[in-house]
Amino acid sequence: MFNTWILINFKQMNFPKIAVVLSAICLIVSAITLVAVFSDKSNDSYAFIRTNDVYDQFKLKQELAAQYTQIETSRKQTLDSLRVRLDVLQREIRSEVNAKDELVLGYRSLEKEANDLAQSYSNELKEIEGQFNEQIWSRINQYVRDYGEENQIELIFGANGNGGIMHGGTERDITDEVTAFINKKYSGTNE
Repeated sequence: MFNTWILINFKQMNFPKIAVVLSAICLIVSAITLVAVFSDKSNDSYAFIRTNDVYDQFKLKQELAAQYTQIETSRKQTLDSLRVRLDVLQREIRSEVNAKDELVLGYRSLEKEANDLAQSYSNELKEIEGQFNEQIWSRINQYVRDYGEENQIELIFGANGNGGIMHGGTERDITDEVTAFINKKYSGTNE
């Protein structure tokens, strides 16, 4: 009987309302956690970083962005040369009153090849971008942990504009220090 009630109520539930309720619960739990952490006056080992700034200024990100641009440019050049060949074929077909079937078939084949290649390159670039982002964030996370351990900071919050931290005083903002630290770590220097 209880299982039947759950199934009936589950069917009657409004999912947008559930999402709002779950979001509210998450916000309340987050607020309680933050109040508990920040109300402990004896624990002064917390700070925050502006994650978007750290990400944008990270040397690895800049290197991988340059690699990505090179790959993207190379793919674009290949597609552009195919499009030039397509334009030439199209002009040949238009100039002949009775275009040969083999010319039309060649055009269609090349057009399909160009479209397939464009789709393949698009998928490849999305995959590369995902791999690069994963590599960047993995390294940032490790370096931030290292920074926290080396500087006895118990909690380092990431402020990224999504509502996790809406404001933080400048005395708790260690973005510049962490950015310098991770770039030194990445470069292999311990200045």
